[in-house]
Amino acid sequence: MKKLLLFSALGLLAAQGVSADDAASKYSKNLDYLPLSISQNGKYAGSQDMQGIALWDLETNEIVASVYVDEESEVYTIGIGNFVNDLGQFTGSNSYGSTDEACVYKDGKWTVICSESERRTSSGNGITNDGKRICGYAASGDLLTTVRPVYWDLEADGSWSIHDLPYPEKDFSGQPIQNCTAMCISNDGKTILGQVVAGNGMNVLPVLFTCDDNGEWSYKVLGEEYANPNNVQFPPYPTEPDPTEYMTADEKAAYDEALAEWRKNPLGGSRPQPEDYIKDAEKLAAYNAAMEDYNKKLDAYNKVFYEVQDASMSFCQGQMLLSKDGLLAVGTVENFDAETWEVSYDIVRWVTHDLTKAVYKDVTTATCVLNDGTILAGDSPDQQTMAPQEAYILQKDATEFISLNDYVKARDTEAYDFLAANFTHKYLEDFGDDGSIISKEVLALGIPLMSEDHSVLTGSIYNLWVDAYLDPDNYEPTEDDQCMTVGYVLHMPADNSGVQGVAVEDNSKLPVEFYTIDGLRVNKPAAGQLLIRRQGSDVSKVIVK
Repeated sequence: MKKLLLFSALGLLAAQGVSADDAASKYSKNLDYLPLSISQNGKYAGSQDMQGIALWDLETNEIVASVYVDEESEVYTIGIGNFVNDLGQFTGSNSYGSTDEACVYKDGKWTVICSESERRTSSGNGITNDGKRICGYAASGDLLTTVRPVYWDLEADGSWSIHDLPYPEKDFSGQPIQNCTAMCISNDGKTILGQVVAGNGMNVLPVLFTCDDNGEWSYKVLGEEYANPNNVQFPPYPTEPDPTEYMTADEKAAYDEALAEWRKNPLGGSRPQPEDYIKDAEKLAAYNAAMEDYNKKLDAYNKVFYEVQDASMSFCQGQMLLSKDGLLAVGTVENFDAETWEVSYDIVRWVTHDLTKAVYKDVTTATCVLNDGTILAGDSPDQQTMAPQEAYILQKDATEFISLNDYVKARDTEAYDFLAANFTHKYLEDFGDDGSIISKEVLALGIPLMSEDHSVLTGSIYNLWVDAYLDPDNYEPTEDDQCMTVGYVLHMPADNSGVQGVAVEDNSKLPVEFYTIDGLRVNKPAAGQLLIRRQGSDVSKVIVK
């Protein structure tokens, strides 16, 4: 993340292409805009842009807080999770380094909720709607890179108390884990979703924390079947002998001093070897025998481990989602084909109370999950192929994702026209037999987020346009070309079918309409056609029978 000083709110609005005096338009295009989280009510989004990090009021399309720096130029970053709530409060950390302090932004200022002296490094990741509980991580032990899941509660006197969450000390293979974090929190503060990184550093799995009626927390690691698909039994992971147990007090002191000196500049010389400090022949022989036994056990363990690793899959780092009611947990599995070097993604959803699992194959990275079961997803940027970042949506009760373009077009043609005019670009599709470039125009909506009632849709794409390369004679530079990211905010009619406890119109009594993928009305659908079917608020992609 680049550490650039944030401009004033007025100056940054100008940089975004939005005037401070302008009222919010129904559809807005924002330059250098990268929303990472949206509040449940759709009023606020946390945005990362070229100038830093800002809190956007999506109703007025104005920046209401420059949260990257404070008046004393202290640097702040935003957490990974549902870090913004309906009150416009943020959680994250300061310093952005090995000694971060977890913080919350509220009432126009940052407040440290976990000091460095307490936990050395920490960060808030998710915050409840009432702002009274925050989940995140704090340092575990002496290593700054090893973190554990925690949560903080706001006390009556305005202070914050820290609480540890239980977490697995070993991974699916029996190795000590690298770290475990808490990322997203439900509005009642009793369900938290995080991730655990295996000891090998390559496998990331979701971990679900739940609090019972007695206030007792428990955890469940999800998706271990992806890390160990054949359920192979591992031999015990061996413990390496401690060489200092074979040393005298003076030998240990000399060894520790040499290690401390070496750690000041690890590349400046060889690491001190225990054998050089154990002077007693019998103790040295015992240490060498213990190391030999350890290496044999480690070789046996590694043989099994590498066999499992060939078939193993991992969830995407930092891509864990939890619905605001805490009932749905979502993660994205990364599938890597070693032969073709191609990567594909599956989205996995669990119902948290009984861990019923649903898998959506070959989709892309999940970006947002709502209480009604709606899931949004978007392609990650690919700077090698310059492929378009297309976006998708799984609607309530649906079994397949459809293009977000189709969803918007079926709900609001004016919104679709706005997107088509601003986010359609040429992309490289293939090369002809004669080496000529074959391009196509694609409306790409990138990384989408949505309010709980579906009335606010925001998102962004990384600016990887290749129009200039594909069609240089007809290419005219635009303001977009100076931006790293380009975003959008759409205000559409609320979809009350996604809100619990609200009466819903009976769609079954409404007429059925069909549209082509391009949005053209079809009066007489033919068998075999792939069409968009709309009946009231229900929209789905179907093949006519």
